[in-house]
This record gives sequence, structure tokens and C-alpha cells, in this order.
Amino acid sequence: AMKQARGRPYFYTGSEDGNQIYILIRLGNGVSG
Repeated sequence: AMKQARGRPYFYTGSEDGNQIYILIRLGNGVSG
């Protein structure tokens, strides 16, 4: 599946893995909330 984080698309697979990637993306982009 593909979602968008701050206008930047990123792929993720699974629930836990997807959540980790989502958090990493947020931290990388400096997103808060």
C-alpha cells in the first residue's frame, strides 16, 4: 500500500512495519502530529 507523509509518498507493508516506517518518516521529515 502507499500513503502520503507531508506530501511525500512512501511504501509500507504490514501493520507493525508500516507503523515503524511511518514514525521514521515523520521523524525524518520533522513532522509533529
